[in-house]
Amino acid sequence: MVRGFGIVLSDVDLADQTTIQLFRQDGSSLGSYSVPVRSDEGGFSFVGVTFADAIIARVRITLGTGALGANVEDISAGGAVDLVVLDNLIYSEPRRIL
Repeated sequence: MVRGFGIVLSDVDLADQTTIQLFRQDGSSLGSYSVPVRSDEGGFSFVGVTFADAIIARVRITLGTGALGANVEDISAGGAVDLVVLDNLIYSEPRRIL
């Protein structure tokens, strides 16, 4: 369990399509948080959340609207999908909670 979690991403083009969703140990949601769009092509974005206590047990990360791969073009290059790349994960010191 951690108290805070954040991510740095590259090339977020569409609002509300790249998110982190945080969960408690019992599986209940702590909320879904959208990553801000960058105005400069290929720029970095950050989203992070902290709580007073270590209550984050699991995180679901949604990266854009398509999977990286051959023959897939990003929106910023005239393609049809928002290809987002995860750069760094940032989290507080994990604590075991019984």
